[in-house]
Amino acid sequence: MRAERLRSAIWPVVLAGVLALMSDPASQAQTGAPTALPKTTASEIKQDMVQTVQAIKNYTAEQKDQAVKKAREALDGLDARIDRMEIQLEKKWNRMSQAAHQKATATMKALRKERTQAAEWYGGLKHSSAAAWEEVKGGFLKSYEALQDAVGKAEKQWSSPGKQKAN
Repeated sequence: MRAERLRSAIWPVVLAGVLALMSDPASQAQTGAPTALPKTTASEIKQDMVQTVQAIKNYTAEQKDQAVKKAREALDGLDARIDRMEIQLEKKWNRMSQAAHQKATATMKALRKERTQAAEWYGGLKHSSAAAWEEVKGGFLKSYEALQDAVGKAEKQWSSPGKQKAN
């Protein structure tokens, strides 16, 4: 009940944050070319995620600016991974079966939904009051971890050439 009240109270702020993220060319430019990023191993990605989550967990309301910066960097990293995955799928699209097309489309739709939820919590993180900090921070972290897991599963599913069937 309390979470629903908080969500309805911060919804306009969160929506503004999402819209700002989607239209902010500076944040889009920070991700750079998706294929230009260095390849990292799954263990490096997992270690980075754990460090990011731990760092954000430790930030207090007074350290909100640092937490927001760390959250932005984490989301930018996930955005770049999603972009790379979409590029890989586009290259393989003509060789994939109809079933693989449907699965890829559903996977990308689910990733976009998870990403939107993370963006909403990020907006809340940016604009939260000190009183709501812990709850909003927890919501962001839960959403970020869910997005991270979804991206990791999708990468495993679509990066292996044996997972798609040719027409």
